[in-house]
Amino acid sequence: MPQSLTRLACIVLVCTLSACDIFNREEMAPGFIHISRADLVTNEAVEGAPTHDIVDVHVFANEDFVGSYELPATIAILENGPTRISINAGIKNSGALLRRVIYPFYAPLNIEKDLLPGVVLPVREDSTAVFNYFPNAYNFVFEDFESIGNAFVSGENSDAEVQAQNAVVRSGELSGQISLSSGTPYFFSTLDWELANIPRGIIAYLEIDFKGNNPLEIGIQRGGPTGPKFFLIGLNPREEWTKVYIDLSRTLGQNVGTLPFTFYFESQLLPENSSAEMYVDNVKFVYPK
Repeated sequence: MPQSLTRLACIVLVCTLSACDIFNREEMAPGFIHISRADLVTNEAVEGAPTHDIVDVHVFANEDFVGSYELPATIAILENGPTRISINAGIKNSGALLRRVIYPFYAPLNIEKDLLPGVVLPVREDSTAVFNYFPNAYNFVFEDFESIGNAFVSGENSDAEVQAQNAVVRSGELSGQISLSSGTPYFFSTLDWELANIPRGIIAYLEIDFKGNNPLEIGIQRGGPTGPKFFLIGLNPREEWTKVYIDLSRTLGQNVGTLPFTFYFESQLLPENSSAEMYVDNVKFVYPK
């Protein structure tokens, strides 16, 4: 037999034996962890209230990516024995259902579990994954309506203003209410926060809790009351309180830079409505130190 054919026959034989070994080898049975829900713990005096909308978890085991899962979830991990597990909090970026990302400001939950084949272990006794902001890493500027007055300043042409009230509240004792009617159909307000010299290229978010029966537009206004406005998001009517994480990174980098800016809130009564009520709470600007 020619030497080349002999070499080819050997290669085929080795590959065949290797394949048989692969298919005959018993596959490892995975262990499981179960997460029923997520929670957030904050230092409220510095970081604001712990309201959140963590809808997913992104899981790593022994540094390898396992997958992304909508909560609640029972997660199969192809490991047995002591296993390092890192669980990252997932959100809907800027409220978009299909833009699910790891929220960069929440630290991962790192645990170790002794995984057993086919056994489901809760992530904690109550199956809750508890997250925190990364410690001492971010600046927080927030309005939670718990102090006298609030940071919302109505525009000259606005028919309405944000008023603190205690009947419909997301957290704490108070939230902000915006009331529109056929006689007072327009609302425009900015925040009195003095924001400037934000470094280019940073990741930054505006968090807000919202509930109401009229759309609310949120954006950035640069350089004072007559400065240009840059649309960020339009919040549709919501019957229940909803946390929205608004990604500011691109708008700040392209349109603001180090110039002074603030956030604006705008709403026009829908033509089919004779009145509307909107509520906001825990308005929070988060960016790196």
